[in-house]
Amino acid sequence: MSFELKDSKSYQTLSQNISRIEKIIKILKTSFGPYSMNKIITRKNGRDVITSDGATIVSNTISEDSIEKILVEMVKSQDYEEGDGTTSVCLLTYEILIESFKLIQQGFDTKDIIKNLKKCGLLCQKILNEIAEDNKIKNFCSLRQFLLFCCSTSLKSKSISSKRHIFSNILVDIVLSMGNKFNKNSIIIQEIMGGSSVDSFFFNGICFKKPFSYAGYEKQKKKYFDGNLLLINFELELSAEKFECEFKIKNVSFFRKFIDSEWSIFYEKLDSIVFSGCIVVLSSQSIGDLATQYFSERNMLCGGRIEITILEKISSITKANIIPSVYEISKNSIGFFRIIEEKQISSEKYIFINSYTSKTLTLIIRGGNDNLIKDTIRSVNDGLMVIKHIYHTNKFVGGAGSCEMKLSEKLRKYAKTLTGTDQYIVSKLSKVFEIIPKTLIENSGMDPLEIIAKLRKLNSSSEKWYGVELSRGNIIDSLANFVWEPLSMKMNIIKTALGTCDLIINTDNTIV
Repeated sequence: MSFELKDSKSYQTLSQNISRIEKIIKILKTSFGPYSMNKIITRKNGRDVITSDGATIVSNTISEDSIEKILVEMVKSQDYEEGDGTTSVCLLTYEILIESFKLIQQGFDTKDIIKNLKKCGLLCQKILNEIAEDNKIKNFCSLRQFLLFCCSTSLKSKSISSKRHIFSNILVDIVLSMGNKFNKNSIIIQEIMGGSSVDSFFFNGICFKKPFSYAGYEKQKKKYFDGNLLLINFELELSAEKFECEFKIKNVSFFRKFIDSEWSIFYEKLDSIVFSGCIVVLSSQSIGDLATQYFSERNMLCGGRIEITILEKISSITKANIIPSVYEISKNSIGFFRIIEEKQISSEKYIFINSYTSKTLTLIIRGGNDNLIKDTIRSVNDGLMVIKHIYHTNKFVGGAGSCEMKLSEKLRKYAKTLTGTDQYIVSKLSKVFEIIPKTLIENSGMDPLEIIAKLRKLNSSSEKWYGVELSRGNIIDSLANFVWEPLSMKMNIIKTALGTCDLIINTDNTIV
């Protein structure tokens, strides 16, 4: 879109800034909604990314330009706060800037535009709070069904849209199992190549790849119930000394005593572990073949060379301390587990650990290639954030563009109550929300002009949530058809977009 430039430096700067943002919006537009197209992002490290996720596209296609950095920060803010709505906030920001620039070209002062932008922002928040539905009050459905509807709406525009019902159930189960103590940091995502994304599942505990093992491991049991566990940070292996040392031995008998004492010390370590009562021993360092066979003969499970970060997670759920020496074994250092089991997934073996006090969950994501797994993880993150917010508030609005059409209609009505320049500015700004349903319609291959006109008419004469059903090209009541979105997400989109526009419109120069 080209604009007539005026002499003022601020007009030129704003025009240049809009042109920079427009390049990104052209890419983002086709990645919006259920009929979104993927983008291939080529990185310098050679690891290409294939995705339709707005946050990923913006983060990977931005240059060092200052105005584009503002867009990145805006998208990161939306992604961090709500998880979803990153493309929507970009589209809305761009549309507000376009309308604002047109008003400036017509001679309106930027201060008047910014004043009315802030006024519209506050009014939109008030309108959303008034029209939002509350599942607790109206009791549309059970909590689980309510969360499923909201999660399914979010995942409908993701790469896993065809499997959204499977993933919605998984994600809702995760949130409900954690309840009010839900913490996304307590969810470990384990990527396992092979199989289909529908083979993904979650486990109430910790899952990690089977550690390196010596001869004797295969004789050990692969499933243990209700037992003690020991976590160590030292070797259980006869190996060469780390430091140079010299012994002068005068006869063979002394040499024999020296060798026997070395073996005796090693077996004392193993005996101390066995006498502690634990049946599982996991170490961050090597557990040699002799120790492995020793534990195997005593019906114990062991594993060495496990990452210290994994041991710390195991420690958090089993209450076992990671000890640096065999002499620190005590009742307080030993943990307790409910189940430890080895399972084969695809071509690899994994260890699953669960305890009665576990607050950690592992989500196993399957996929045929790395790009598919990474994109599934991004979609899952969005779905989890949506459920998290809706779980605590229970407030939602209609999706499918119905919420934006309602805001547009109510702002138009509000503009009629004003006079002078304020009336004209607000009436023009009320149109910006229509960019969301318009882009959805365009990406589905339908005529936006006809459908938008119908939506305006229906939303002006009814309290129902009229949106667009893209697969059939019909207009539907999104509330009755369970196309629901969190109220908090819509509120944050508007606040973030208006705040960014305020910053950009108020900029009159770029200093390098």
